[in-house]
Amino acid sequence: MTNSNSTQANSFFSTQGYNANTSNFVMVFETRDPTSDDVNYPIQKLWINTAAGKSFVLVGFDTSLGYLQAKWLNVTVANNDLSTLTGDDNLPVDAVNSNINVVSSATGAIEFANGGAGILEATVRADNKTIQVNLNNELSVNNSGTYWQTVETSTQMQDSQGYILQIPGGNIVLTLPTTSQIGDTLDILLDGANSFTVVQGNNQIINFLNDSTTLGSTGYITSTSQGNYMRLVCTVPNTTWRIITVTDSIILV
Repeated sequence: MTNSNSTQANSFFSTQGYNANTSNFVMVFETRDPTSDDVNYPIQKLWINTAAGKSFVLVGFDTSLGYLQAKWLNVTVANNDLSTLTGDDNLPVDAVNSNINVVSSATGAIEFANGGAGILEATVRADNKTIQVNLNNELSVNNSGTYWQTVETSTQMQDSQGYILQIPGGNIVLTLPTTSQIGDTLDILLDGANSFTVVQGNNQIINFLNDSTTLGSTGYITSTSQGNYMRLVCTVPNTTWRIITVTDSIILV
């Protein structure tokens, strides 16, 4: 019986010049990534790069120009799990009743709600619109409200906006939005200014009951009645509006 005093190669740490350990239960610890030339290992061998904190496993071999090539797979697990959620106001966001509401102002929000059976409902509010995906995977876009502002001079109106016309405004000219979608609204309140006139662009028209303005840029609506409130809703994208509420007299031209 002959005893050998030689050190077993790569029992835990590989040593240059030694043959690699052929047991796939013994890991290789190196300060570099494996290359295709590291072929002296069995399939399923695990290689640990101790300098970079990466892990690789030998999944097979290939040949290139008659040379054996090792195929190492990077199986490193990145430590980037989500642990906190912060709103745009830099405050932590907590789930309440299976709901997370990410919002710091009335102008935008992202809401996630538990839809049951592993389903997540999402509602996104931006630019005064609500975009919602429901349990039937149906996408809907709706107005989320009117945002009021005071006006003292002529103004290009924007959808889902409310305009309070105040002193020292004389006759305030309000121009219809150039682009609009069905359901968009405009709100106008004469509160101190002398009067208002709503003017149109090309191919635009305003309907009221059984009457209408002149089609195009020559058509308009005007009122001089203090306290008069009027709401318009878009019924045809970009072109057609209908008055659905008015509290005092108006003139259609």
